[in-house]
Amino acid sequence: MLIKAAAIGCSSQYIRRLESSQFFSVYPVDASSLFCLSATKNLARMRVDIFLINVENKGEQGFSLTRTIRRFSRAVLVLLGRHKSRHFVSRALSMSDGYCLSEASPEELLLVFLAAYSGRIFVAPPTALPVEEDVVSIEALPREQRRLVKAHPLSNCELQILNLVSLGYHNRQIAQKLYISEATVKTQLKSIYSKLAVNNRVAAVVQALRCGIVS
Repeated sequence: MLIKAAAIGCSSQYIRRLESSQFFSVYPVDASSLFCLSATKNLARMRVDIFLINVENKGEQGFSLTRTIRRFSRAVLVLLGRHKSRHFVSRALSMSDGYCLSEASPEELLLVFLAAYSGRIFVAPPTALPVEEDVVSIEALPREQRRLVKAHPLSNCELQILNLVSLGYHNRQIAQKLYISEATVKTQLKSIYSKLAVNNRVAAVVQALRCGIVS
């Protein structure tokens, strides 16, 4: 499953980096084209999973754009920049689902995207933001947890496997961790996909986070 992303004000180099990963399909947007409210509204109504907005050089314009998109879209909204000050990052998080430093990898951005579905706000990459006096901590306080909904409860084994999948484990690593065969892992994953009404690992993790099955 490719995550559909609208990238606003992002460099062509960063967009190529995202598209070269297995996670994102990117639609580039020139921030200068958003010269009026109607243009921003039309952008906000795009059928994408996530908006990436580079606020590094846009200042108040970037934050204004963010607020408008938030009003008209329910997609995940993540801001990109190089600032690490508590004031800037706290402000960014107050109007978005996450904040990433501009050099955040596609894998780190994926974690931010997944975290949004579990009601958490993340800053990435973690190693770039040590907990010091003038920077925010890695994870903001969680929002009210989503109600747990499990129409088809997972078995204990399935829950263990799904948790490991959410941590980035591959089938062979899961088998070694749980002392089972790879064939068993694959069989259990098929059962998980069926119960969660999905057809791949990323979708399974997103669905599980939405339902509160994993955290």
